[in-house]
Amino acid sequence: VQFAGDILQAGLLRVDTKNRHVSRTDTGDSVQLKPNEYAVLEYFLRHPNEVISPEILLQRVWNTDSESTASAVYICIN
Repeated sequence: VQFAGDILQAGLLRVDTKNRHVSRTDTGDSVQLKPNEYAVLEYFLRHPNEVISPEILLQRVWNTDSESTASAVYICIN
């Protein structure tokens, strides 16, 4: 993962964290993600080489008022 200001890049993905925009570096095509999908992707990119449990993602990424469970994390990642 490479960091350059508001830009995170990993493989063919480029994430503009300021504008919450994801694109492919090879084609320039936008990647459409739902809010939680984007948040999970950004969290993974900011924590490379870490094993992250669904419980950690629920605490750090999901809305604190949410009653979501680990299965919601798995569905989002799928």
